[in-house]
Amino acid sequence: MKDLSERKWYEECLDGKNAAWKRLRDFVFRLLRYKLRSEQRAEEFCQQILLQLLERDRSGVLNLTKCRDPNRFSSFLRAFTFSHMIDLIRADDRRTRGQRDFDAKTIRLPRNPGPEARAELVEELNLRFAAISRVSEPCRTILRQDLQFRSGLTDFQSYGELFESIRTLEAVKTHRKESYNLDKFYVDLHRCRKYLMRQLQKAVKPQTGGVANDCGVG
Repeated sequence: MKDLSERKWYEECLDGKNAAWKRLRDFVFRLLRYKLRSEQRAEEFCQQILLQLLERDRSGVLNLTKCRDPNRFSSFLRAFTFSHMIDLIRADDRRTRGQRDFDAKTIRLPRNPGPEARAELVEELNLRFAAISRVSEPCRTILRQDLQFRSGLTDFQSYGELFESIRTLEAVKTHRKESYNLDKFYVDLHRCRKYLMRQLQKAVKPQTGGVANDCGVG
């Protein structure tokens, strides 16, 4: 396998030859392990990058076929790997920051609210749940679960736990592919919250002071 030319290696990858793909996988993994200094993270990123090579862009072009010079296939793989490695690192950073931001906005109901505080909370929750009921799926389910979590009505400790529950719900499974992950969930949640805020702003008159943004919706 070591004597295999770059061009032949590339052509056999296109043909789906197991030996050629094993060489490709090992090559990518070694690059990632060297850069990341972590076997586990290199393994995770390697799987995602191999999938990226097999994906097509918006024009329907397979990423693997974008190698302009098959005689320098390893150079193409090196550039492709490092480019997508950076994207994956940034995605991890965004997810980590997003987790902190979302969790920082989590509110909990008072343990023993007085009558006035309870009435205000119930009124606000009713307003929000009413607005959510008019939203289409899967946004409706995502927002309802989100509001219950932020209001302390569930036992989830983080949005990671909430996501693992939401992804199993039929309303979400019907509209989202199996590849649905935490990053995509955060994007959905952000968009759903923005839409809900617009709906609430329409429902509340200006003289009432608008809808408080203290619980992170929007």
